[in-house]
Amino acid sequence: MNREPHIDRNALNANIQRTVDQVALRKVRRLADDLEAEQAAKQRFGNRAMIVVLAVVALLAVWFVSGLIASDRKFERGQAIPMPDKVVVPKKE
Repeated sequence: MNREPHIDRNALNANIQRTVDQVALRKVRRLADDLEAEQAAKQRFGNRAMIVVLAVVALLAVWFVSGLIASDRKFERGQAIPMPDKVVVPKKE
């Protein structure tokens, strides 16, 4: 019996196993990279949505405050507000 063909078969099987392992590792790495990229894209979308919401809220706050300031301008400063002579408190029943 010649042992060389048996040694070559073992080397060939080991090489095939290494190749299969490397291909499987590449697939897993590619899948992990794709999942990380998808998660990063969702994070960026969430951040952008939050910025848009905050900008809208800030604009509404500015609009509301400016409306309050504008309504305050209707009254002249130092204008006396008439006070009622008699205050009527309703009775509790």
